[in-house]
Amino acid sequence: MNPVLTLAQLHLLADLGVLRRLDSALAQLVCALDAGPDASAMTTADTAALAVAAACVSHLEGQGHTAVPLSVLADPALGWLEAPAALQAQVRLLGAHLPVTEVQWLHLLQRSPAVACWQREGAAATGEGRGLAPGGLLPDGPLPLVCVLPDAHGPAMLGLHRHIHNERAVAQALHQRAATAHAVDAERTATVLHRLFPAQANAPEATPQTEPDWQATACAVAVRSGLTVLTGGPGTGKTYTAARLLSLLWHTHPDPTTLKVALTAPTGKAAARLRQSLAEGLVSLVPDAWAQRLPPAQTLHSLLGARPDTRRLRHHAGHPLDVDVLLVDEASMIHLDLMADLLAALPPQARLVLLGDKDQLASVEAGSVMGDLCQSQTPALTRQTVMLRHSRRFAGGIGQLALAVNAGNAQAVQAVWQHGYPELHRVSQPADALRALDELVCQQWGQGYLALLSGWTEEPSKAHREDDSFGDAWPTWVRTVLQAFDRFRLLCAVHAGPFGTEALNQRVQRVLAQAGHLKTHAEWYAGRPVLVTRNDAALGLSNGDVGLVLPAMGAEGKRALKACFASGDQLRVVPVGRLAHVETAFAMTVHKSQGSEFGHVALALPPHGQSQPGRELAYTGITRARERFTLLEATSGALELAVQQPTRRYSGLAGWLGAAAQG
Repeated sequence: MNPVLTLAQLHLLADLGVLRRLDSALAQLVCALDAGPDASAMTTADTAALAVAAACVSHLEGQGHTAVPLSVLADPALGWLEAPAALQAQVRLLGAHLPVTEVQWLHLLQRSPAVACWQREGAAATGEGRGLAPGGLLPDGPLPLVCVLPDAHGPAMLGLHRHIHNERAVAQALHQRAATAHAVDAERTATVLHRLFPAQANAPEATPQTEPDWQATACAVAVRSGLTVLTGGPGTGKTYTAARLLSLLWHTHPDPTTLKVALTAPTGKAAARLRQSLAEGLVSLVPDAWAQRLPPAQTLHSLLGARPDTRRLRHHAGHPLDVDVLLVDEASMIHLDLMADLLAALPPQARLVLLGDKDQLASVEAGSVMGDLCQSQTPALTRQTVMLRHSRRFAGGIGQLALAVNAGNAQAVQAVWQHGYPELHRVSQPADALRALDELVCQQWGQGYLALLSGWTEEPSKAHREDDSFGDAWPTWVRTVLQAFDRFRLLCAVHAGPFGTEALNQRVQRVLAQAGHLKTHAEWYAGRPVLVTRNDAALGLSNGDVGLVLPAMGAEGKRALKACFASGDQLRVVPVGRLAHVETAFAMTVHKSQGSEFGHVALALPPHGQSQPGRELAYTGITRARERFTLLEATSGALELAVQQPTRRYSGLAGWLGAAAQG
């Protein structure tokens, strides 16, 4: 097999959109390294195979995988590469003459000068920090690929240096934090716990048939340890428990006024919801003076000091965060690299509390840290993980459907639909589903938040005045409109295709305009929902924030359109001309909806043959709804198909966690 021909094939597949150009570029880089002065043990066939391996690692990294088992590389059909039928012959040609066993791949990778080989226990065996720079192609530094050698903790894995390094760092940091013990006054702690959980205090002694109060257990774990992982579905009381944990820490601290607490989440909306929920939960638990010390919640990027002009963060191991307790909500959304940055920036003695639903979608970027952590078999981490099982929010059809989907039981899913829950509605087949969507948006939005805009005339009332002469009238009106918009949300599994966000955003805009609810003659129009797609520190907006373009009348009587965003109790108003990175958001992906809840959710699932949603996506979409859920299927049975396809992310973190436990 000729590496030149292999690279040509990879570049062609990138041109055709089967691979990313980044994938074929990495393949070209490792081929150049393999041709360096240390390549005497490599044949041309070895180099060509390594190019395919590099493309595989890069391609799967783009799909969220951080490390690839060698069993994936040993698949002669190249099952990791999804290509249309017309290109299958090209794929078969690319897969010809590759190693066909894991052992063969391992020997090849160990010979390659482009690959560093690491052991899970102890230091890297070879290649770390070795700089090969033929023609200045690669500066002195780490090699691009790392092969983790097989051992009792896991199989051999191949991944990008950054991800393998961060998996090892995260595993070590989590175990070190789990082993950090905090001295507590046992008698005082027990007294406060009994006050916070009176039902548990007055209950009879537990028997094998009774279940402990897991919320109280989580608080007891967190007060003594540097790490607590609290997982559970919507409505199981994660933030309720977190509020009681803060109360416990304040009541047992020698000087509560000196306890430094920080609140954070991956998105601005999730951070605001965390802060609001905690503030409400603390009202009856602590003195007002303590509750007022609850800080504003920040996004993780803001907390760590991300800057637009560099990838370096303000806070890191050399300049750690000034915090004693860090509460992190929606931890399932945190990707591997960000978790590594967070752990590096956290002081060794600080308590870290991770809140999240392990069954939700993993992060958009590579890694599934929360899922890997909750599935860890290491005793030290198992002791620090508490799962809440009883949801107080979903007592009816939505809860039953979510449970059936999460269990992967397609028959149970069908039984839920057949039960006839009034809050559940399902429409299958493209034409029927799209007609139902048209009716739904006109009813939910046309008669909802858009009806509140109909009073805006050429002479706006004082409710639309933004200046101070009318007090809080305009901000109050804006909050009312935003709340009305959030009563319904359209979620999609994909961007492209007739049931993706791109097509449905255009359709909804057209339908609402034809019905007279919108005037869409220009790019910016009153009633347009917008989704922020990039962090903007200057405007105080974060990636994922959703707002509405609304009319305003300033003090000089000039009419203007302003983009309005609600963040907890705060209202952020931005002139539309300053918004550089937004997109229309009548429809948004399930990924972007994480950390949010809506009264009524409509979930659009694409036809068979398109990128198929998995179980976690369906579960996440369903659990965004509080009161009603509508399923719009392009093909009958799309939900049952998704239920039977759990999303699997290849990761080496579990192996590193096992090795760190032995270290």
